[in-house]
Amino acid sequence: MLRKSIGRKEPRIQWLREGDRNTGFFHVQAMSRRKKNSIDRDLGREFTDDEILTAFNQMDSRKAPCIDGLPDSFYREHWQTVGVDILKLCHEALRDTNNIQNVNDTLLVLIPKVDNPCDISKNGPNKRCAVKLDMSKAYDRVEKVLLKFGFSSGWVTKIMNCVRTVNYRVKFNSNITHIIVPERGLRQGDPLSPYLFLFCMDALSRMLMNAQVNSKMKGIRASKEGPCINHLFFDDDALLFVRNNRNDVEECMRILDKFEKMSGVSRFRLVKRRLLPLKSLEQDGLESFVPSQGHGGIGFRDLHLFNVALLGRQVWRLLTCKDTLCYELLSAKYFSNVDIFHPKNIDKPSFTWQSISKAVGLLSEGFGWDVSNGRSIYLWKDSWGIEGLSGSSIKVDRRLVQETYVSELMDEDRAEWNEERVTVLYGDYLKDLICKLPISYAGHADQRVWFHNPYGFYSTKSAYSWLILKQIGFGPHRIFWRLIWKLKTLPKIRIFCWRLGQEILPIYDKIASIRSGFNSSCPRCGKERESHIHSLRDCTLAKAILEHGGLDAKLLNENFTRCIDWLEAAMRTLGKTAMADLITVLWNIWNSRNNRVFQGAKEDARVTWERASCLSHDFRISNLVEKPMLLILSKTSEWKKPEVRVLKINFDVVFQHNQAHFGLVARDNDGFVLGGRMGKVDKVVTAEWGELRAMQESINFARLKGWEKVELETDCANIVNGFNKRNVDLTVMGQCMRDFFSETEEVHDIILKDAIN
Repeated sequence: MLRKSIGRKEPRIQWLREGDRNTGFFHVQAMSRRKKNSIDRDLGREFTDDEILTAFNQMDSRKAPCIDGLPDSFYREHWQTVGVDILKLCHEALRDTNNIQNVNDTLLVLIPKVDNPCDISKNGPNKRCAVKLDMSKAYDRVEKVLLKFGFSSGWVTKIMNCVRTVNYRVKFNSNITHIIVPERGLRQGDPLSPYLFLFCMDALSRMLMNAQVNSKMKGIRASKEGPCINHLFFDDDALLFVRNNRNDVEECMRILDKFEKMSGVSRFRLVKRRLLPLKSLEQDGLESFVPSQGHGGIGFRDLHLFNVALLGRQVWRLLTCKDTLCYELLSAKYFSNVDIFHPKNIDKPSFTWQSISKAVGLLSEGFGWDVSNGRSIYLWKDSWGIEGLSGSSIKVDRRLVQETYVSELMDEDRAEWNEERVTVLYGDYLKDLICKLPISYAGHADQRVWFHNPYGFYSTKSAYSWLILKQIGFGPHRIFWRLIWKLKTLPKIRIFCWRLGQEILPIYDKIASIRSGFNSSCPRCGKERESHIHSLRDCTLAKAILEHGGLDAKLLNENFTRCIDWLEAAMRTLGKTAMADLITVLWNIWNSRNNRVFQGAKEDARVTWERASCLSHDFRISNLVEKPMLLILSKTSEWKKPEVRVLKINFDVVFQHNQAHFGLVARDNDGFVLGGRMGKVDKVVTAEWGELRAMQESINFARLKGWEKVELETDCANIVNGFNKRNVDLTVMGQCMRDFFSETEEVHDIILKDAIN
């Protein structure tokens, strides 16, 4: 009692001490009172016709029909006739001079999904009730809460009249039942109810916050410096966070009891009370979700690596945008006259640079130089050409040679690699890879690129994928992880297969490793400990089901210690349909095992197998309904005519004895051959470069003939994509494309398509 008395006097003491002084406390109190008075004044004034019309126009034209079935659109259409009467009715209802009970009549109707429905399931599942009472929102004492908030009694009476004058009638077989009058509750679908519900829940929220301020109930923190929270609300769900001690729990229950008495919710259904301990997810368990589906995970994002990938965007900006203020500031302090990958050691660097330098350290292997003339690339300290090619790749007995540039490995007159020099430094294996790197004929400057994007520019997606792959590696069982998500079966069965591969099903052996003294013997045969492979294959009952289905004897009897090894062996033996059927059978074996453990139900092997077979058959039939019974053979791809006044040139490249040869043919829109050309392509290192040279020959042929509008076709998708993205392609191929097309002014309109020659 003494504590309550002191608590009531503290605001009075603060007002006496600071109330009349020009302080922040005085201004807050004055502004609060002014806002409250303004709200009361706005709510208490007379309603105007414009306000009623605004609310009327906000209604959906097809909703809220009256008992006579006339929707809002009817009154809008005939507003000139009925408008005056509607405005008069609204004014009388808002002044409390007219009973609005007839306005709140509600008719409940079952809406059928088919003509002449014979049972309840043929009616719309979401439309069986136009309005229903939600017991978790069944507050019959909203009036007290509104008055506590300071709303005037007259306005509260208007609001409560809208809630209390509701009545229901049910339309059944064209007949309307007697009136049903609800005694209390807020209506789902009523535009007022969500707002009134928020007022009630705000009262509970303030009670919980007040308990936290007075140190009667402490919440939890997500981090050491984070805010303390003791509750979260979402819709009609409340999540309370309470420390695991008696005082906090008792205070929480006291607040809930008080809230029940205040709101009246206990007369219907108390919100479920559950005390759940908060358990952190084991790090090992979390890491199994991070890899992509093709590597055994679910694809959950690793936030640390994703942040590094985002920071990589800033690294890329510092590499490519050297005319920005950010680059000038950071380079002047941390890497002036040196590369960003070899910064100076600075005491107490800024947080910005610490973050960027951490990303530089993790992403440096992915950045490198794309060779054009090689005059900017150091052999010893730079990464260039391909990922992993750097000074450490040079042969040990040649590492004492003085620093040199990549250009010294080229024969610049012929724009070729000097194979002899490359072999001396790197050996035969790397020589073959290096000599396949293209060299720019125009002598462009070397360009910084991101190796893991085919066009050379940095992207967060490619960086994150590379970091994940670098962290986890490819790992074993790649066939299994890649194929389980392609199985033609139910999604929940594919998830079951993933859980089986991760060995996280709650079998007895797994439970025994967590709980001491738990019997790990198989609950069905009792002969061995229940491992995953024993539960689904080696158990007597499981083997009987698989034998009934005719599974290969080798897959049944071969020795496997892990279930994933057995399933991967099955994938190498069975076809796609048979593998999907096997996983479906295993899922039914697992369900049969659970029914035996938890319900004591025994099931014959034939019944389990037939249920699995029926499920597979039904799934296959249901997913083939949209396909025709007789498949129409697709026609062979044919040459398509271009548009009028457009000429089409088809070109291609073939390789024979390490030598590339090209061929092209030109046709008009009637299909007549206008000419062609063939020849040998010099200095080609890859198929894409051969296609690029063939495309250049095709355009030169069009220039020679004086054709202005040309459509090119090739079967090389990489060339088509490179052509479409040539303006953003940072590689040597992109530079060559831009240079070539800048010189072809005679051909105004060039279209490149992917087609079969």
